[in-house]
Amino acid sequence: LLLETPTLSGAFNLNAPNPVRNRELASTLGRVLGRPSFLPAPRAMLRLVLGEVGTALVESQRAVPQHLLESGFSFQFPDIETALRDIVSQPQGAG
Repeated sequence: LLLETPTLSGAFNLNAPNPVRNRELASTLGRVLGRPSFLPAPRAMLRLVLGEVGTALVESQRAVPQHLLESGFSFQFPDIETALRDIVSQPQGAG
């Protein structure tokens, strides 16, 4: 729809409107799964295992989709908990 809306132009951050830190993601995932929260992955381990991708994951990237918010875009999953609940409710193998 973004490409089909002539009144919207320019660069858009295509992410949810409420970014979270690794610790909050781990805590929320534990709550959604009904299990104790595990510790966030250590930075050094992520860098070792994932290389450059690991570095990108641990560097601060607090992007907010300001342009989408200003345009009135409605997010299906505006927060991490509703997104995770939807993901874990999907049958395995479904996308």
